[in-house]
Amino acid sequence: MKKKLSLFISIILLLSLILFGCSKSSKDELMEALVKSSEIKSQETSMELDFDMGLDEEEVIVFDDSSIKVESKADIEKQKSITKMKFSLMGMALEGETLIDGDMAALSFPFLTNLLGIGDKYLIGDIEEILDEDSGFPLSGINDMSLDKELNKVLAETLDSSLKEEQITVEKDVEVETPEETIKGTKYEVKLSGEETKDLVEDFMIKALKNESLQDSVLLFLKSGESEIKNNIGEEEIKENPEEEVKELLENRRFEGDIKVDFVIDSNNYVRRSNALLNLNIIDEETEERQDISFDISQKMWNINKDIEIDIPEFTEDNSIDMKELEEGFKFDNNLESEEGFQF
Repeated sequence: MKKKLSLFISIILLLSLILFGCSKSSKDELMEALVKSSEIKSQETSMELDFDMGLDEEEVIVFDDSSIKVESKADIEKQKSITKMKFSLMGMALEGETLIDGDMAALSFPFLTNLLGIGDKYLIGDIEEILDEDSGFPLSGINDMSLDKELNKVLAETLDSSLKEEQITVEKDVEVETPEETIKGTKYEVKLSGEETKDLVEDFMIKALKNESLQDSVLLFLKSGESEIKNNIGEEEIKENPEEEVKELLENRRFEGDIKVDFVIDSNNYVRRSNALLNLNIIDEETEERQDISFDISQKMWNINKDIEIDIPEFTEDNSIDMKELEEGFKFDNNLESEEGFQF
């Protein structure tokens, strides 16, 4: 199995667990909570993620036995956010933050910028240019907030069509401690088998390919590099008949394992805590090649729809560098070294 499909499946499952860890005692109440949570205007969040992806490709070996800690503040209406991250990859501890202010994004990752020879400066740029497929810096960690809304919508529709009433169990009066307060809520637990997970992935991919805002991003991801969507099939054909192509893509994949999610919803029908445990094996039935994927996620939310102070610093020539300028510099250096017979 090619790495693109495995990574794409992992991203789908992560988004399903992280963005939509919420439900109530019936499916109708579940969908009410999903919709309400997707319309949050501002909040603070903390998340801890331990993950292990037993993929064969050397490019993603850094995902084995790794962890991420995230603290974020976001104001969707003002299009502003600050996200601080701590990574543990291959025994190395890395820290950094991402800032978004309207159409502008800034990254501060000292390990990366020192490696690039620019010290502790921010990398800044226009979000659309950064995410452009032709950009030299395709940084998937930068979020397009309008695209997130469409993604949330498709994920909610997917869970609506995939979840069954009997998959949900309920526990009352569960306490959640956040940095601001201790609240009581109702805990809901959902468990999906391997085959039920496969159905969820298939349904999401079909719905995303039918969504005009998401289909180009999904196609770009699946068709880039070592794609399992046949290159002799045109993009328009895939868009017109996504069911057939997605079903063929997943036809010989067997999903073993399960997903367990529990989460707490407060009296206002907002998610305040979610925990998720995913242990999944994806097996190619033709080659018996397998990918083992494991995630353990814990997340808390507070200050929902409150006025959150988000301080974005002023960016100057002394403390930042434009990503386009950096990209052009790399191209220039690369040309010089190539002429001298060296590889960059």
